[in-house]
Amino acid sequence: MRFAWIDERPFNYLPAEGLTGCDGALARAAFSRLGVEFEPVRTTFAEMLPGLAQGLWDVTTGMFATPHRRAIASFTRPVWSLRDGILVPRIRLAR
Repeated sequence: MRFAWIDERPFNYLPAEGLTGCDGALARAAFSRLGVEFEPVRTTFAEMLPGLAQGLWDVTTGMFATPHRRAIASFTRPVWSLRDGILVPRIRLAR
């Protein structure tokens, strides 16, 4: 199965030994359990859903499910969750 991935540590990255990262490892293990070949295909975030819709790959690395994305693709149950936040410098208030 063709697995579309983007270079984004810690989810997917490509050292000399081959594609690794938590999403790449999960896809590799799932495909192995299904008895199908794992074929990683590097792409960009913008190309992931259009490429899936065009049949360029069979599965993509994870992304947040939105109504627009759900209209294009089927999503599995989440494999992880993330509480987003923004970072700001620590300030000390005068007393």
